[in-house]
Amino acid sequence: MPPNPPQPSPLAMADIAEQQLLDILHDPKAVAAIKSYIFEEDGTAKLQELLRGALDMKLPRADCDRLVDALQLAWNHFPHSRLDGQSPAQAFQRLGKIS
Repeated sequence: MPPNPPQPSPLAMADIAEQQLLDILHDPKAVAAIKSYIFEEDGTAKLQELLRGALDMKLPRADCDRLVDALQLAWNHFPHSRLDGQSPAQAFQRLGKIS
């Protein structure tokens, strides 16, 4: 069985998420607002709120599906202030190196 190909780094995945959001929304200010929302989340802000906002945009079904996927990727790979500026993916990666 061939080995698994290497996974992109969390920072590379953040870049991919940002580009996906730009490709779907065509609005750098909206992407910046999403990044800010994710960074400033304090434990009460939830991914579900972002997803609800995506559904409220009344995008075509295919774009809505892509946006949901991009938001999930962004949530996991964009930095969060309460994780000391790390993304959840970076925090989990660090835990794996500590254990």
